[in-house]
Amino acid sequence: MGREASKSPFDVAKFPTDIELQDFSPQMARRWTAANFRPNLRDTPRSDWNKATTDLFVQNFIEHYPEYSHENSTVKNAFIAHLRHLRQRYHQTTMSAARLLSRREKASRYGRKFDNMTFRCLELPLIEFLTQQLFRRRVRAAKRYPMLRKHVPMLERLGVDGMSSDEDLHLKGVLQYRVLLKSWRHERVTNWLRVFDAAHRRSRLNKVNSASRGAPVCNRLRDVKIDETRPAVSGLPRNAYDSQWLAKQGEFDLDDLQINEEQYNFNLSAHEQQ
Repeated sequence: MGREASKSPFDVAKFPTDIELQDFSPQMARRWTAANFRPNLRDTPRSDWNKATTDLFVQNFIEHYPEYSHENSTVKNAFIAHLRHLRQRYHQTTMSAARLLSRREKASRYGRKFDNMTFRCLELPLIEFLTQQLFRRRVRAAKRYPMLRKHVPMLERLGVDGMSSDEDLHLKGVLQYRVLLKSWRHERVTNWLRVFDAAHRRSRLNKVNSASRGAPVCNRLRDVKIDETRPAVSGLPRNAYDSQWLAKQGEFDLDDLQINEEQYNFNLSAHEQQ
């Protein structure tokens, strides 16, 4: 929306005009480009205009971040939730003080937080939100299966900053990975994390009775990229870090890492991986 901060006022000049809304058609939206990105905060996210705006956002987001091409629905749902949040903020700015207080008191009576945590989360960049989802998903998968529960503390030590977008894609029974690597993280940790992705996938497929026996076919996509968006997580076991990356770090950088000299067993047994 072009605002400098989340609490900056909305520029109504960037909203679609009444004439544009009246003349709108899905055929017109097919010709839109990123320059046409103007959500209508006066209407719901499910309006025809905002549906087209959402599709435009998803299309451009995936063009810029192709590693999320298999997360189309996640990106779309995240943006719709964010659009609801923006619309709520916009209506709050146009509301009288007395009416705003009344709304807050009513929400409190019904036990709802006026500023929903999900919406506040989505004030973060969308990639940040998706990475948080990935972290929570892996922790849930570890807690779901008894053989994986002992790894929950290490997952929590890695935290969101230890995650990367090397998620799996399950198409027609073939498992593919789009790899986005952390330069500081050892490959053994990446392989270890994929076990929790597989556990999550298994739990989802079981819900619709479409799980198959044995390990699925796995293809690794070749467009390997390095993710430098987050600093290395400190305080991890030495064998969690890439040795070549460690060798390039200066003395002060190594001090900041506070490396734990313990050796964690990132090699899961065949039983744990099933």
